[in-house]
Amino acid sequence: SGISRLSSSWSRCFNSCRRAKDACSVSLAPMKEITTYILSCGFGWLVILDGSSALVWGPQDILGVSLSTVEGDEEKTRFRVGFTVTVIGLGMLAGPTLTNQFISSHKDPAALQATCICGIGVMALGWVAVALAASYGDYKSFLVGTFIR
Repeated sequence: SGISRLSSSWSRCFNSCRRAKDACSVSLAPMKEITTYILSCGFGWLVILDGSSALVWGPQDILGVSLSTVEGDEEKTRFRVGFTVTVIGLGMLAGPTLTNQFISSHKDPAALQATCICGIGVMALGWVAVALAASYGDYKSFLVGTFIR
């Protein structure tokens, strides 16, 4: 009786695991196709970069607040935090406006891709400026780097 219950339990567990494996293989098939497409497509790497932007913007928020803080002066700290957000907004306005001057047609995928890659390079230069400003604690240089990126 104990052996038959153990055998019955083992059988149920095995069948359950087999069904789970079948369900996983069915649901992972589209993921393989999507992954293959993204990695072989010219814009695929840009899609991955877009999805990883949280790794960039998270530290930016922490650096922005830490460099905006003025010990013992809450009014100046609030002004600096607001000014930092303003500079970020101005950079977001200026970037696409300047980029549109270099793209001849939005229907040309090669030009769009080259512009995106150049934009990533400009953003990296901005991050270098932010990193240097953060290491020296210079708020004005931080704002310049923030505007560039």
